[in-house]
Amino acid sequence: MNTNPRAIAVPSLTALVAIITLAGCNLPVATGPSPTPSLDTSTPLPALASPTSLPPAPTPPAPTVSPTPSLLRISFPTGATAGVEQGTLQAGGIQAFVLAASQTQPMIVMVDSPAHDLTADIIGQNTGNTLLPASQKESTWEGILPATQDYLITVHGGASEEAFTLTVDIPSRITFAPQATSAKVSGSTPGGLVVSYVIYALAGQTMAVSLTAPSGAAALTIYGFEDGQPLLRSIYNATTWSDTLPVTEDYIIQIVPNAGQVVAYTMTVGVQ
Repeated sequence: MNTNPRAIAVPSLTALVAIITLAGCNLPVATGPSPTPSLDTSTPLPALASPTSLPPAPTPPAPTVSPTPSLLRISFPTGATAGVEQGTLQAGGIQAFVLAASQTQPMIVMVDSPAHDLTADIIGQNTGNTLLPASQKESTWEGILPATQDYLITVHGGASEEAFTLTVDIPSRITFAPQATSAKVSGSTPGGLVVSYVIYALAGQTMAVSLTAPSGAAALTIYGFEDGQPLLRSIYNATTWSDTLPVTEDYIIQIVPNAGQVVAYTMTVGVQ
């Protein structure tokens, strides 16, 4: 047994290693700033998806607009009491005409075609009153005009394309001077057209008409405007007529040229 008080116990190697290890566990740990991670720019970032495009709003269809027919003004040749318009209409088509006329004037409208299936309507442009409705599907009209204004005449086509003739007759009114029982008018038949006059007379009165024109060049037609009753027809080639009137009404007196001639004339009309 070693009893030397100065002797020091030397720990074994295993114990020394354990002591050093335990001591290291209590050493302070460095707390410096954390390193900033670097981005890898060599690989491109995926592109952001663009927002889904909305479909364009549908464009509303344009409203269907019926074509407006051209408006043709009817004008009478100088000295004429009638105007004639000709043209061609598509099946179911329309053509509008306008003319100026005065209050109390009689007007006669006729439209015709080879198929005889055209119709017309008549409206006063200022007053808006309908003289002949389209619903009646008539090709002729006659009456006393209610106002001084433009009148719109629309021709309606038939079942197929065809040519048409529109005739508008506005007789010139004959009036007597105060205390007179007769009047004299003169002129010509421009373009070979019929020239029409109108005079108001009472039932029981006697009317006498005398036409002066080259022999065989023209003849008279006379009829009641309201009832259409014929008193004299041009086919008889008469240039004079006299008789007692059967009805109180307007009477139409027409100078009808032979074969479309331009005929100068003088006519005297008496009522008593």
